Amino acid sequence: MTAKPVILLVEDDELIRMLVAEILRENEFDVLEAADGNAAMISVQGRPEIGCVFTDVRMPGEPDGFTLAKYIRRIRPDCPIVVTSGHARPRAEDLDEGTCFVSKPYSSVQLLTLLNSVMTPAHLDNRAAAIARA
Repeated sequence: MTAKPVILLVEDDELIRMLVAEILRENEFDVLEAADGNAAMISVQGRPEIGCVFTDVRMPGEPDGFTLAKYIRRIRPDCPIVVTSGHARPRAEDLDEGTCFVSKPYSSVQLLTLLNSVMTPAHLDNRAAAIARA
């Protein structure tokens, strides 16, 4: 049996977080949830099974989603990151290589297509090897 891909969902709006988590779980993803950037930083540090991070930009406190993405890129350069916002638009310097952006509102099809494209089979194989080494 193949393990489900694990996504860290970072969203401060509880209703949006619940809806997106449900969509992801219905489509064979395991979902870890964080309500802010600080909680996400803690989660990603000790969880090598996280295969992708999906984060909002605007959240209470620090870091925001762009800063969180840069932090994750430094400690987990192999981890795909998708950033979303209904307000902020990324500048070139906001998104490192391997980080994608999707505007809100997005459809479930759009989200799943994007996540499946960044979580390629080769990436999932690398993730499994990293977990085995941990």
